[in-house]
Amino acid sequence: MVIRRVTALSTLLLVLRSVVPGVLAEVLVGGVMLWFGLCWYVLPLRLRRRAARRSPTDDA
Repeated sequence: MVIRRVTALSTLLLVLRSVVPGVLAEVLVGGVMLWFGLCWYVLPLRLRRRAARRSPTDDA
């Protein structure tokens, strides 16, 4: 799974470098990397922790 994301980001960087002038391509790919990290790792972890807090911890 990680290899697919790296491949997608590398392809995006390759395409953007030929279309967008200057450092803007790297900035855009960095933003996409942050978005992927947020959607695939941070948000599910946060939702899992919130669900664990809401569930009853003891069965007494």
